[in-house]
Amino acid sequence: MTLLNEVLDFWNANPCGANAVGSPMMTPQFFAEYEQHRYKTEPYILDLLANDDVAGKRVIEVGCGIGTDGVQLVKKGARYLGIDLTPMGALLTRRNILTRGLSGATLNTSVEALPLADNSVDFVYSHGVIHHTPDIDRAVAELHRVLVPGGRIHLMVYNKNSFNYWISIGILRRLGALLLLLPGGVRFASWLSSEPVENLGIHRERFRSQGLRYIFGKDWLNRNTDGAMSPLARVYSRKTAKTLLRGFTEFRFEVANINKRHLPLIGRFLPRRVEDWLGRHFGWHLHIHAVRSA
Repeated sequence: MTLLNEVLDFWNANPCGANAVGSPMMTPQFFAEYEQHRYKTEPYILDLLANDDVAGKRVIEVGCGIGTDGVQLVKKGARYLGIDLTPMGALLTRRNILTRGLSGATLNTSVEALPLADNSVDFVYSHGVIHHTPDIDRAVAELHRVLVPGGRIHLMVYNKNSFNYWISIGILRRLGALLLLLPGGVRFASWLSSEPVENLGIHRERFRSQGLRYIFGKDWLNRNTDGAMSPLARVYSRKTAKTLLRGFTEFRFEVANINKRHLPLIGRFLPRRVEDWLGRHFGWHLHIHAVRSA
């Protein structure tokens, strides 16, 4: 329960993507500006959502965040329920839907204990969320329980077989930790990687106090996915995703997302065509499509 509360507190204070735009939170301009930012930097999300058959179906989005993808699902005809561990996520999504004159509901609860009836959902969508929940096996069991037999899931989890995991987090960020100890190292590393100075300062202080135990310890992955204060993150391969999703079948996988920040210096100059190719082969996002077995 302590770790779940840490996850709740972190994401409640840092709604995913909220710092990417300048308009006041909760305003129509905020939602429109963030939607434009999200699909400009990650255009493949719309392509993947276009293939999700949700019209007229009972759909839950686990970890609805700001509700940007939820709006797309509603527009596609989903009978939508956005679920978020954080009160802020549930509120933002509800406001986003209502300000657009659309229909949908939200619920502030944990995926580890869904207050939904068995066999009551046709489709589950979740983008970058379940790998942050402490008891992920229980979360998967809950998704299986609420889905009807033959119901479908579209989950995105962090991809172990990616450039970001093996090269950026595994090598470059560990080398960068040494750079942080030099005079002016934090600002130089921020210029090099586009990582916020505040995050790099936290890494520097932890490295100073813990030494190699920090950069080679179990927290290194947690602290290098969604910010230096992020309490928990996991990565999955196709094989381990199938093991995790017991009770599901008909798996189909898609890989996407090469974050240009993960490619120091050259990332900002990548042509879109090269970025897309790298994303399909070495991307950070592993999209899992599967069916609940009978």
